[in-house]
Amino acid sequence: MKWVKAEVSPYLLFLPLCYGVFIAADDMTLVVTILPDMMQSLKIPVNDIERASWLIIAFLIGYSATMPIMGRLSDRWGYRATFLLALSVFMVGSAGVALIPMMSSALDAVPFLDQYRWAIIARVVQSIGAGAVIPISLAAAETLVGVRRRIVAFGMVGAAAEAGSVFGPVYAGAIADWIGWEYAFWSNIPLSLIAVVALAKLPKGIRHDTSVDWIGAAAFTAALTTLTIGLFRISEPDLPMILLFVAAAVLTGVVAISNRMASEKAVPRSLGKLKDFIWSNVTHFLVGAALMIGLVSVPLLAGTIYGLSALDSGLLLVRMTVALGVSAFAGGFIATKFGVRIPTIAGLILAAIGFNFISTWEIVLQEPRASIDLVIVGIGLGLLIAPIAESALRRVPEEDKGIASGLLTLSRNIGMTAGLAVVASLGTEQFLLTAPGLEEMIERPEAANEAGMAVFSNFFTYASTACIIGVIPAWLMTRNYESDEDVADPSKSTV
Repeated sequence: MKWVKAEVSPYLLFLPLCYGVFIAADDMTLVVTILPDMMQSLKIPVNDIERASWLIIAFLIGYSATMPIMGRLSDRWGYRATFLLALSVFMVGSAGVALIPMMSSALDAVPFLDQYRWAIIARVVQSIGAGAVIPISLAAAETLVGVRRRIVAFGMVGAAAEAGSVFGPVYAGAIADWIGWEYAFWSNIPLSLIAVVALAKLPKGIRHDTSVDWIGAAAFTAALTTLTIGLFRISEPDLPMILLFVAAAVLTGVVAISNRMASEKAVPRSLGKLKDFIWSNVTHFLVGAALMIGLVSVPLLAGTIYGLSALDSGLLLVRMTVALGVSAFAGGFIATKFGVRIPTIAGLILAAIGFNFISTWEIVLQEPRASIDLVIVGIGLGLLIAPIAESALRRVPEEDKGIASGLLTLSRNIGMTAGLAVVASLGTEQFLLTAPGLEEMIERPEAANEAGMAVFSNFFTYASTACIIGVIPAWLMTRNYESDEDVADPSKSTV
């Protein structure tokens, strides 16, 4: 008896990759709610925001640095093998972080290696695997769903990434309150194994004899790292900071030269000629900075000043993230009806107003004011998602849309890294300047909280400022936007 194999929807074939993207994006944000618990385990003082922030920044650097080359490696090795390798690396890094409480004594006994350094190394390993899954998924889209359905597949990847970012903080907070923060990382292993099993049933993918720009990739990683370290010195500018910025600029030049000389370019030249694409990435950079300040500062404020549990901190943040996800649909609808400028500018102004409201929060959490302010920020940031993507990708050639989508995501990740580095540096310095002395703390125990509240207030002011500055590139991004009717009718084109 012969069995007839039923035809499977190409989108169902693509779902295992989207699931992997969801898990990876989840880990980018889950740390924000369990950061106070991790700081306690790693013996990081509550006022040392700079050291604590590296638990997130290390992940962002590795995540961002991996993205440019993994699409090419996927073409070379096949998407399935590359994706499985990425998940394996991700699981190893997750286990490395989860083992910290068990290995604390052993790690502290090793010269030049303690719990904190081990955590940073493990987070970098984890991020290399996590950062690979988005470009691999984008590269695999055409193979699994076909050319005509590729744009839908790109949307599925973006939706999975956003959903993971929203889910991560609440999920991690619940796990931390229930059995301990390390189990948020242990859980990555069975979740990833589910993806491994599903991927094993997919086609291997076509292998191409393509080259990988290793020099450009190494220079990009070094440039991002030196830029981040330089930004950490911005609270006290000095010669080393200037040298780090110069080194970052030189390394960026090396990236550009290496890309130009490469036979198969990681960044097609055509993208550099598209002003809408360039300004969209600048806008996305600033939005990423503001978003990361909110994602980190809200739960950290809740866990330290307000004394909320990890779960309650996550539930406070979810007001913003859920509003962001819901308003993303509204932003797409408004952009379709009225063009991209209205939702983009309105979203930035709304987010700036919301962050400004949060910067005036009192030392005691007040509801429903807190929820309203967070929802305002979420609505503002959500309205931007579809218009920025539309403006960036509208004029990009069909064959370059996957690379362009990855670069747009990368610009936001770099903005998140830079934003967090700046506020961590300034925040630590400001707390040291405003922290009360021992006598004042004895007389007024709330004085330390007041100093900490002032620092968090500044953080949200920085986020508001980033949104206001973002109006400039957003206006330039939408300056030459045309409706679908104008594009369809060449006689109406302004180009």
